[in-house]
Amino acid sequence: MESLKFVDANTWIGENYLSREYSIEDKNLAGLLGQRIKKYNIAGSIISHHLSLFYWPRQGNDLLAAKLKEARGDNFGAILFEQEYFCEPHLFEKGIKDRYAQGFRIVRLFPKSNKYPFEARLMSKFYEVLDHYSFPAMIGLDEIDVTGNKAIQWERLADIAERFSSMPLIIDGQNSKSLLYNSYFLSLMQSFGNIYITTHNLYGVAQIENLVSCTGKERLLFDSYSPYQDIGLSAQRIEEAELKKDEKEAIAGKNIKKLISNIKLGQV
Repeated sequence: MESLKFVDANTWIGENYLSREYSIEDKNLAGLLGQRIKKYNIAGSIISHHLSLFYWPRQGNDLLAAKLKEARGDNFGAILFEQEYFCEPHLFEKGIKDRYAQGFRIVRLFPKSNKYPFEARLMSKFYEVLDHYSFPAMIGLDEIDVTGNKAIQWERLADIAERFSSMPLIIDGQNSKSLLYNSYFLSLMQSFGNIYITTHNLYGVAQIENLVSCTGKERLLFDSYSPYQDIGLSAQRIEEAELKKDEKEAIAGKNIKKLISNIKLGQV
């Protein structure tokens, strides 16, 4: 089969303040992305910056916006939610439009790490904007694990998906690789058409194949979760999956590209 063309829905750059092992030099972003094309056939990426997570989301987003000017093709930024909007929520819509113009295509939520709510009622002013524009939001399982012992707040995810059905809600597995979550994934995906799952942590036997057979090829998004996981292993998992060619192609890049193209803000 012809080599798959990947679009990475979840990759990180910048200094990880907690570990040099997970720091990625961001000075030459164009060069880094070029290497990913040559080595892994990753033609595009959704990029998050560690500065947004470990220091100040707004400053990290601004830094990434400047870096995105070096990127070409299907390379975009992920906005880490900026807590300043809690003071002036009426400015959030303009903020999303401005970030879109800068090349951002996903809003990422880190309620545990950055200390803010994610529940539907408490974030309704912001979710309403994202829902109106079909602007994707991504949240990690580790961020909604209230005890740190796999006590995921699944019902609250369901509430968000139900109330804001035009907002794609992407579940990022982060560091969890447990097959215990498969039934939850299946329940959410079969109940709500706007739930999507990233693939980097789906290493259980036939886990990806099972999700595709039950919910279809459109609901899984390839991601490398680099630098926390090896890019080659993430890509290889899709390449070697017991799936049809069109299913692999959808997961590898077509699904995330479709979500991006469906954002109702037009081309800037």
